[in-house]
Amino acid sequence: MNRFFTIALLCLVTIACNQSPKSRAFDKFKKQIAHLKLPYKKSCSDTVSHLKLNIPDSIFKKYAPPGASGIIGMLKDTDLYAVIVYSVSGDIQYPIVQTYNAEGDSLNNIGLLEGTCCGSATNCSGSYWGEIASDLTITQRDSERIFEKDKSGNYLTDKFKLINKTAQYTITNEGYIRLKTAEATKAN
Repeated sequence: MNRFFTIALLCLVTIACNQSPKSRAFDKFKKQIAHLKLPYKKSCSDTVSHLKLNIPDSIFKKYAPPGASGIIGMLKDTDLYAVIVYSVSGDIQYPIVQTYNAEGDSLNNIGLLEGTCCGSATNCSGSYWGEIASDLTITQRDSERIFEKDKSGNYLTDKFKLINKTAQYTITNEGYIRLKTAEATKAN
């Protein structure tokens, strides 16, 4: 029986020693982040809730994408990669899906909300929204009306081009975000 415990202890020590300090630091960071409930849907007019975490600014800035203001949640954590959703504050709050390798190095990221007009503006009206499905498919949708101008340069709200765009992305087994499909339609 003692021999079994000695072998088990030796295996655990070996595994722990094989993990780099960089990987251990990233693991410590990830363990503080709760998993995000899927499907996760947001529109450009929604507010975004952040997790209340006790992470020092230096650690947050080390891993967060540029401009990130908070962590929304963890999407996936495997031995090869991790996927975390952050938010970036601007005129609206933009969820950003960020992937990392096991060491905590950034692989790539994508904004969940990609569009040009949310609500009404002088030159357009529209909405855009995004969803992360339980299979981690990321879908972006954008619908907007771009108003034409009259000869005086005034926008005509009854004359416009309607543009609808949809894009879907997947996360590979290595943790990279890749375009799956994209479609755009225009009408007058």
